[in-house]
Amino acid sequence: MTERLDLDISFAGRIDAIDKRVKRLETLEFASVAVGGAGGLTEIETITIEVPASSFVFDDIPQTFLHLLLIISARSHSMTMQGPMRMIFNEDDTANYWYDKHWFGGDTGACAHTCIALFGAAEFANYIGIGDVPGLSFGGAGVWANLFNSQTLWIPDYRCHYKTKSCHWDNEYVMADGEEMNPAKFRQVGGGFWHDTDTIVEIEISAGGAATFAKNSKISLYGIGGEFECFA
Repeated sequence: MTERLDLDISFAGRIDAIDKRVKRLETLEFASVAVGGAGGLTEIETITIEVPASSFVFDDIPQTFLHLLLIISARSHSMTMQGPMRMIFNEDDTANYWYDKHWFGGDTGACAHTCIALFGAAEFANYIGIGDVPGLSFGGAGVWANLFNSQTLWIPDYRCHYKTKSCHWDNEYVMADGEEMNPAKFRQVGGGFWHDTDTIVEIEISAGGAATFAKNSKISLYGIGGEFECFA
């Protein structure tokens, strides 16, 4: 009787071990599919600035994903901090956007707020203002020379023709201490709307005004998979 019980316990242990192994394999299989597959991230295009240029343009964006993600590493070619960058969709540079931005500066975390008013004379803007970018060194050689910002920007539901399009972004960079300049830290978050329900097929991000992006500035566009749904 004791031998039979030992066999039952041993068999149950083997069954439990097999179950755990199956679950682990299922998890690994799901993870491998998620990278670049359904539900995961797929790199659509990466653009790197070789000589100073005023803008990045992603056109013919595939209509096969659920959401879009941009990862930005950029700086201005000018001698001072340049901002904000400007984003438009589908070559629409009319007063058809709204945006806001919160600025957290220095060690205190003091916050400043910039907003295009939702109502009134300034109801619409010609672009969505996104994060600032640092400039070249000034006041002390090399202080900002190799400084690029770090920004992520999300555009959900870019294909749904029943929705006006929205975005939100997070921007951060630091300035190292050097010569007579003190270290500085900047953190910005914000978002905006395009008052149009068209699917997004083109995204242009410019340095703003007459400014240009410096060499080695880079933006990557990713598609986020998943089952596409769009309800009226």
